[in-house]
Amino acid sequence: MIDRTRNRAPSRGGASRRTATRRRGGRIGLSLLEVILALTILGVSLAVLGELVRLGARAAANARDMTMAQLLCESMMSQIAAQESGPVAVGETDFPDDPEWSYIVDVQAIDQPGLVQVTVTVQKSTQQNLAWQQANVTFQLVRWMIDPSIQPTADPTLGL
Repeated sequence: MIDRTRNRAPSRGGASRRTATRRRGGRIGLSLLEVILALTILGVSLAVLGELVRLGARAAANARDMTMAQLLCESMMSQIAAQESGPVAVGETDFPDDPEWSYIVDVQAIDQPGLVQVTVTVQKSTQQNLAWQQANVTFQLVRWMIDPSIQPTADPTLGL
């Protein structure tokens, strides 16, 4: 009897397609070489992704530290500007609220009379900063301020 839908004889004993494939190809499944190759590709991909995650975490920590350094530096510069006595040079000193950060204040005269250059440098303390973690974080802010040692004189033409 001929099966008219497929134009071939019906299979004997209800043999499945799998059996027919097995007879033609000789095997079903993956070879050991294919499995090893797939596992190697997977392992290399995971190693690359792990390295990218590590680099991302390092960049995020560096950005966090740089932001903290900027905030501390601006805060210290504001404190110096608010002092009536004027800026005073300070050697390396730890922040009282955050001992892993230190600052240096440098005051220098500049060519412009009546002004001084105030430089505040904030850095993360070296004992807390491990070499494998990240690079040293340093931020420096420079501002010109009126020299407090110079007394303003009354100019009669200005009406003072």
